[in-house]
Amino acid sequence: MDSFIENDNEFIGSFDNETIEYRRVNFYDPTTIMEYASEILTRIDELKDSYSTMDNDYEIDYDMQEKIKNIDFIKRIEENEKIKKEEKKKRELLNSNFLMRGLNSLFNLEEKIESKAKTYGDLYREFVGNVDYIRSDIVERKNNNIKNVNRTKAFLAVFEKYVSILEEAINVGYQDIENFENSVIIELEKDEANSATLRTLKANIAFFKNVLVQLKECLNTYQSEIGEFEAVNRGTMEVAFEQGAFVRRYMSSVRGQGSLIIETKRQKDDIDQLDGIKKIINSTIEDNARLIASNVERINSLTVENFIEDKTFKTVNTMLQKCVELIVSTDKNREKILEKRSKELDEMSANLKKYRASIKLLGSPIATETLPPVINPDNSINDDKDLDEGYQKRLKR
Repeated sequence: MDSFIENDNEFIGSFDNETIEYRRVNFYDPTTIMEYASEILTRIDELKDSYSTMDNDYEIDYDMQEKIKNIDFIKRIEENEKIKKEEKKKRELLNSNFLMRGLNSLFNLEEKIESKAKTYGDLYREFVGNVDYIRSDIVERKNNNIKNVNRTKAFLAVFEKYVSILEEAINVGYQDIENFENSVIIELEKDEANSATLRTLKANIAFFKNVLVQLKECLNTYQSEIGEFEAVNRGTMEVAFEQGAFVRRYMSSVRGQGSLIIETKRQKDDIDQLDGIKKIINSTIEDNARLIASNVERINSLTVENFIEDKTFKTVNTMLQKCVELIVSTDKNREKILEKRSKELDEMSANLKKYRASIKLLGSPIATETLPPVINPDNSINDDKDLDEGYQKRLKR
């Protein structure tokens, strides 16, 4: 755009010296009507083309969004803490059991874990680097905006002068029509012999009026564009001012906030450490106090109460009671059982006597010698004489 300003300095100067003129209309020459103020329109078109094709010295840095994200320092610290925890879990896994410890020792796995976590100092330097990068970007944008404001102002200065020439040409055109009608047309109307010429001139005047209407439409459009350019340029000036103010007032505060965040985070770590130690100490004291109280309680129970506990006596008493009940129950049935048993034994004794008598009748010495002694009901052995005699006979043989 600087080239634009340099190239148009001569034009602006020539305009100030009123050397740029438009060709006045000749109602007898339709060509002058058709080309009326065309020089001004051509200059305006060339001016707009030169403005719209200005080189922009600054392009958008698409990496800026990532830089802006990285100045969220607290979030960046939290992400770093997650990385630390993940790396800690990996190391704990390598020492979780005998097998993993063996593999770790054999292949140095723990040393091969590449740490991606950063120290607070590294994070702060990275943060400051991003802040400085953003600051320089804002400064560059501000300077570019100021340059664009100056270029637009120079463009508008020329544009407004071209538009003022166009407005002047339109006013002069209407004035020329009025003067021509009041002088030439009135004179021609007095002589009927000039009717053909009169019709031609009136047609040219009508045509010129149509050209002036179109020029007025262009004038209104250009004047509206001037207002739009001024509004946009005003907005650009305000943006440039805010960018400058932001750099002066706030970027240093952002750097300061980074330092405060670092110190605050370190302070939190120290507090967490103290709080953790405090909890462990208090927990240890409480656990020890509970153990002491439990020991005292148990000692008291051993010294104050009987060595054999009440529940033991209750258990023994219950068992004895069951034994007594069992004995009493057995005694009740004992007589019946003994009586029944006595009858069974009497019956067995009677059967044996019958059996022995039968043996005697048969006279079998073998049978008599194998007979068992008779058991009386009183459990005494009966020394039968017959058995003795039979036994003596057998010995003699």
